[in-house]
Amino acid sequence: MNVADIMWKVRARVPFTGLNIISHVLDKKNKIILDVGCGSGGPIVFLNRNQVFNVVCADIFKPYLEQCKKKLPDSCCVLCDARALPFSEKSFDTVLCIEVLEHLEKEEGLRAIAALEQVARKQVILATPLHHYKQSAYDNNPYQEHKYIWRSSELKNLGYRVITFGMRGISDNVYLGKRADIVFVFKNGLWVLAGPLTRLFPNLAGHMVCVKQIG
Repeated sequence: MNVADIMWKVRARVPFTGLNIISHVLDKKNKIILDVGCGSGGPIVFLNRNQVFNVVCADIFKPYLEQCKKKLPDSCCVLCDARALPFSEKSFDTVLCIEVLEHLEKEEGLRAIAALEQVARKQVILATPLHHYKQSAYDNNPYQEHKYIWRSSELKNLGYRVITFGMRGISDNVYLGKRADIVFVFKNGLWVLAGPLTRLFPNLAGHMVCVKQIG
């Protein structure tokens, strides 16, 4: 296990970090979960660490989906586009979409949000950066490029409760590759320590978790 993997597991258990916030707002009574843009499976593995949910994982990038399947062999993994989900209306209790919207143009993102809400019975949870956050493609994945960064007001206008976290201007390197050096650890430490501060001063935040109850 490399430094990046260790930091991922540690950070998820620290208050005021994205995955920890998602873990708390996720309604535990909702047993059927769709993770749209699951990537290689890191977030959903943590969220379902007690194996209390039935999980369907979806991603547009096949190599990530294959990695996810290895981590979650009992889950269903579906190759698909977030903008056109191949699921029936209200098929899932909770729909997650973690670090996906920023990879779509705004109009595409609106289509994706509509698709997420259509297949959700009870809850939609989004996580996405705030403010300018440039990112180019990596991992031989053309979908990793950032195309549009949402403002908190835009998600609030769509009916979402917004919870901010992280520090604006400090890259969230967990999502930016596999650097395992002192700078990586230092930046992640700052990101965690900034959590309480950015809760008091949302304009300083670098990311947000957005929650909407459906129905």
